[in-house]
Amino acid sequence: IKEFPELVNKYFAKIEEASENSFTNINTAMAMDGFFIYVPENVKVEIPIQLVNIIHHDKNIFIQTRNLIILEKNSKITLIHCDDSYNHQKSLINSVTEVYAAENSNIEHYKMQNLNNDSTLINTVYYSVDANTNLTTNGISLNGGKIKNNQYIYFNGTNCQANAYGLYLMDRKQHIDNMVYVKHNHPYCVSNELFKGILDDSATGAFNGHVYVGKDAYKTNAFQSNKNILLTDKAKAN
Repeated sequence: IKEFPELVNKYFAKIEEASENSFTNINTAMAMDGFFIYVPENVKVEIPIQLVNIIHHDKNIFIQTRNLIILEKNSKITLIHCDDSYNHQKSLINSVTEVYAAENSNIEHYKMQNLNNDSTLINTVYYSVDANTNLTTNGISLNGGKIKNNQYIYFNGTNCQANAYGLYLMDRKQHIDNMVYVKHNHPYCVSNELFKGILDDSATGAFNGHVYVGKDAYKTNAFQSNKNILLTDKAKAN
């Protein structure tokens, strides 16, 4: 923000519907740290970039992390976003990531979550993609007391494709909630939602898939699938 204000201010908190999310508003007001990645036009980053958030504190903490990722035209990037905890102290993480992908760009986003049983993670990601853009998100949740993943995907041009995939392994009394919202505003766009989970002990899981198709978004294709394996009688999937 200090070094590149003209670039950050152009994109930071510019997705209108984000203001409807209370936790996003809290994050916007209180954000204290985060990653900023800018990929210029025609630049293809061949080596994946890993973003790591590690919690190691002796007190119960409330963390507000804000990430901003910008891809210009004809650019490409692969991101591996990891949330980890070093100890078993209680924590509440409210993380918000904004991704802006211009025309003909390509982005792969992997989210790896491996926290402790006393942690609560609210992870919200907004994707704004322009024409002829390919987006693939892969969420892998291996451990965590309570995890809430929100994905908002907005098609702002024609011939876009988005694949939102998720895999979660929960046990004990852990809870995982995955929500995906895809807004088809333009024609000839495709979206795929595929989430699979394995729930053990008294773990619970939830999946909410939403697809909005605008009146002019003809030739829209949208797919949703959620499959779960319950290893005990107490495990539950909604």
